[in-house]
Amino acid sequence: MSKPHLGGAPSATHDQSLRRRRPLIGLLLAAGVLLLVAGCRSLDPQPTIDEAHARIAERLELAPTDGDAPTLGAVLDLPTAIEHAWRMHPTLAREVAQLRRDHADWIQADRLPNPTLTIGVGTVLDGGGGSPLRSSLLAPITALITRPARLAAAEATVQAQALRLADTAIDIAEKVTRAAIDVEYHHRRGELEERAATLAAERREIAVASHEAGGASLDEIEKQTVALAAVEDRLTAARMTLEQAERDLLERLGVSGQVAVAPRLPPGSLPTEFSTLPSESDLLGWVALRRYDVAAAIADAESAGARLRVVGVERYGRVGGTIGLDRNFQDREAAVAGIRWEIPLFDQGGARVARAEAERDRKIAIAEEKLSTALLEARKAWLEVTREQERWLAQRDQWIPAAMRRAELAREEWQIGEGSRSTVIEREQQAIAANVLWNESERRLQRALVHLAREAGGTLRPPTLEEIEGTALATSDERGETP
Repeated sequence: MSKPHLGGAPSATHDQSLRRRRPLIGLLLAAGVLLLVAGCRSLDPQPTIDEAHARIAERLELAPTDGDAPTLGAVLDLPTAIEHAWRMHPTLAREVAQLRRDHADWIQADRLPNPTLTIGVGTVLDGGGGSPLRSSLLAPITALITRPARLAAAEATVQAQALRLADTAIDIAEKVTRAAIDVEYHHRRGELEERAATLAAERREIAVASHEAGGASLDEIEKQTVALAAVEDRLTAARMTLEQAERDLLERLGVSGQVAVAPRLPPGSLPTEFSTLPSESDLLGWVALRRYDVAAAIADAESAGARLRVVGVERYGRVGGTIGLDRNFQDREAAVAGIRWEIPLFDQGGARVARAEAERDRKIAIAEEKLSTALLEARKAWLEVTREQERWLAQRDQWIPAAMRRAELAREEWQIGEGSRSTVIEREQQAIAANVLWNESERRLQRALVHLAREAGGTLRPPTLEEIEGTALATSDERGETP
């Protein structure tokens, strides 16, 4: 009965077993190395989405919130309304879904292709002994080489979509704000038209009473009847415009399917002075700094450039590294290392490179076009604000005071018996008409200011030092310079 080997020099059987396992151990070590470099980024895109949300909230000076959409009340708090629209509007949900998709592509780009394990078992055909075995592991070397460029391309795509998400959110905020402005000023117009209708009805009653007393003619009564009908028609139109504006606001808030009265802005929530505006030259500089859609187009161009680098490597043929274990018919073993090269004999990749170059150039042209369009739209918005501001100031400083003075003078004359109630009503109607025009002018100015802020990147406040330095660093990185 043999005794087990407990110590001392290893036995011959142990040495032979160890030698047979070494190639297998090498295969396992190679697989472990591939697993280490295969990528370990998180599949959860929420941090990227939260970062984009925080970026937008900071730009618009809103406090970011978590959880479900905030509840809307009868009084419209504008930051709450914007946050509600972000969480409920399908347009932003679509952009978030696209960001999740691009994030998944980014994670996929960080993964190397799976290695190929080949195992073959042979049989003896000539009557000899032995147990032939062949195994090999193929690792993608080309994929490992191009991995940094693939990651750069996918990461730039994620960044571009995050910027597009921010731009869409700013666009939604603009539309919500302008819709809320419309509701508020159409409410004011309706109140003015109601007052005008009351005065027109009173003036007709005065004409009827005067006719019955032998004063006014039937023609005067018909004249006031026609005037009353015209005022009532304007009142009806004002109410219809208000109802349409309320429905438009509900749609902007993402609740267009609900039958509800649109909330109204509280008093004092809109500016009443419009003297502080950036110069046109300052505004153009802000566009280059802040426009998210321009930055997204630049990121798309960077992604296309990284994909060109990938194609430039792959045109020489894909290369794989192999490590294998062979055992022949005499039970002799050997570890074999080598490469597997896809020889670019018929396809040298020139067409793929040309296509990638054209795509990069196209993305660069799109970015340049996007910047040019943004500058043009910002200048048009600035001119619109300037024109509306001049009109509003003229009405505030000239038309409204003159109309109010004439109405007040008519009241004073009537009170001392030198005028008539009809004259007072006529002057008050003229003052109301002037206020209707001024109300419309202020509505247009408020909307133009909101649009100008959107064209400037979401805000009209001067850029911070961090924004300026961040742009300088990004420009230096693109050029390979030291800022």
